[in-house]
Amino acid sequence: MKITLKEKDISKTYSDNGTLIDELAYSAGQMTSGNIYEYDEGSPQEPYNFDYEADLLANTKTEKDLYHIAKQLKISLNANITRLAKEAKLQCGAWVALNNAELWTDMLESYTDALKSEQTESISPTFNTELEKARDDYSDDMYKEWLHGDYRNWSGVLREIRKYYSAEGISYDEKKQEVTLEFNDEDMTENLAQYDESKLNAKNLKAYILREIGESSSARYNKDKAEQEKRKAERERLAVYKAEQQAKSDAERKAKLLKMKLNK
Repeated sequence: MKITLKEKDISKTYSDNGTLIDELAYSAGQMTSGNIYEYDEGSPQEPYNFDYEADLLANTKTEKDLYHIAKQLKISLNANITRLAKEAKLQCGAWVALNNAELWTDMLESYTDALKSEQTESISPTFNTELEKARDDYSDDMYKEWLHGDYRNWSGVLREIRKYYSAEGISYDEKKQEVTLEFNDEDMTENLAQYDESKLNAKNLKAYILREIGESSSARYNKDKAEQEKRKAERERLAVYKAEQQAKSDAERKAKLLKMKLNK
């Protein structure tokens, strides 16, 4: 028998953002979507295969562009550059690249460093846009792996939810935010009989599963809260201990300094 769960079916939420899939993950003892990126350090720091020189050339076509970039990079330019570029009928950046390799190398290195360090707030709109896209793509991939697994060490939260609730099948409609679970009728008949002697039908099965979800989430929440309070108490105890040790050290230092009298 299949049942479909919707967000409105969850009367009380315990997970970080309270969505249906997160609540199911939380109740099954799994990481929620809000925790996916918490300890991750793999988010792109620059766009994939970004051509820094091509981007610098695109942003130094005119005299105004070239001097604007040079000012941002704190690089001094010879006033003859723009005149010579015009005489050669070349874009300013292209002229520098062809005729002053040392200056161009300095500009390119500084430009590359600036973009990498400033990230999405850099002086290059193209870099900013492509980095945002790379990060969005990375986040989408991380979310898909969280849902469906990475086919190596992680089976995916959907499979973990299915196993936790002893379901034979599970599907997730991300657009509708609905989760459909399929159960063995015989097993569920026994479970319902043990729980409240209800007959097996879609309504009673759904009510049973929702109770299981609520009880599991509540139990985990209370356990997590108790552990948080325990850690908080330990941090406070350590803070008091460190303050006492610092006060003792300060007193000993002061006493030592006061003993340093001048010899007559």
